[in-house]
Amino acid sequence: TLDGSVGEAEWDQALRVTALQTTQGRISPRQTTFRLCWDEETLYVAMQSPLRPGERPIQALRRRAPERNVVFDDSYEVFLDVGTHTDDGQPCFFQFLANFAGARHDILHLPAVGNSRIGWSSGWEPVNRLTADNVWEWEMAIPRTSIFRVEPLTDGQEITMLLARDFKRPWEQNSVEGTSSFSVLATHSRYRLSKSAPAVHLDSVASPEDEGIGLALSAWSKRDGAIQWSFESDSGIRRSGTLQLRGGERAAIEPLTHLDSPGEGGFRIRVKAADAEAPYLDWSAYRTFGKQPESLPADRGDVVQLSLALNPVKDYLRVDGDFVNYDARDMLEAFRVEVKGVDGALVASCPLSVDKLAYVSGVLRLPGLKPGPYVARLECLDG
Repeated sequence: TLDGSVGEAEWDQALRVTALQTTQGRISPRQTTFRLCWDEETLYVAMQSPLRPGERPIQALRRRAPERNVVFDDSYEVFLDVGTHTDDGQPCFFQFLANFAGARHDILHLPAVGNSRIGWSSGWEPVNRLTADNVWEWEMAIPRTSIFRVEPLTDGQEITMLLARDFKRPWEQNSVEGTSSFSVLATHSRYRLSKSAPAVHLDSVASPEDEGIGLALSAWSKRDGAIQWSFESDSGIRRSGTLQLRGGERAAIEPLTHLDSPGEGGFRIRVKAADAEAPYLDWSAYRTFGKQPESLPADRGDVVQLSLALNPVKDYLRVDGDFVNYDARDMLEAFRVEVKGVDGALVASCPLSVDKLAYVSGVLRLPGLKPGPYVARLECLDG
């Protein structure tokens, strides 16, 4: 059910990865969980990204029209290549960048001709929510028809993806892959779709608070079996084991989040089938952490941002009031913008209203406006 609530039971059969890296390949101190599963018609993706206490996701852009500047909001990115071609035969891959409100910048990349279609629309509709404990969650379906896949998705098919979270305080663009250039396909993760492999859950790769490095691992399987796991570090630390699986249940190893500590080189986590042949997961990073974000005071709930734009040729004033961070906006019942001269004489006024995106926007006509100083004022009235 795509309702924005990432329930454990409905996502048990999905790959789960909590292992973000910075663009330098360092362990991100701000972790996010991505989940991925599929059926013949659809790929499904979900995210859970904890926010700091009192933190609000920056969502200055909320209208659904394609918006390139959405990268400056708290956002996420999904790159996807399933080996398809456009209607005119061009090989292609896809980029989807969106914020909490659903404002998006989706692009159809055409690598063979070094071009892209910025006006392309994916039609993907993520559903977002904030949980009671301030975790940003979303779920999204990617229909095969939206990515030019003519035939159903199949068992054994290989695809590539990059999953990333763009933080804004401080600015960091962190991905599962730790690549410095998101658009380079060779740096993306490779996935093989499977109906029989167990769903591996890489629940943790470190404890950023005290800079412990290790792993927490679990898995869900349709049938009884086992998987092998290993942790290898350039510090010389090696750990491995076997996780026994029971059909229809989730199994987990004892968390080992302090096997290692920061230092030179890298570390690698691998999960394989019981016979050590089929690889189920292979992830690595440097043995170092990204910069810990500074503590910030809780975001205020009494903020209104007002912007004005005057067209001095056509004589009109465009007004945009942003009330998304004004928690008492439901108490306001009427809005009015007015323009007065410096002598206080009213030049023009008009009523405005707040929309479902918490904007109060409109245009005030000012016919025959004479040169000189004026004051524009937005009044917000309660009942």
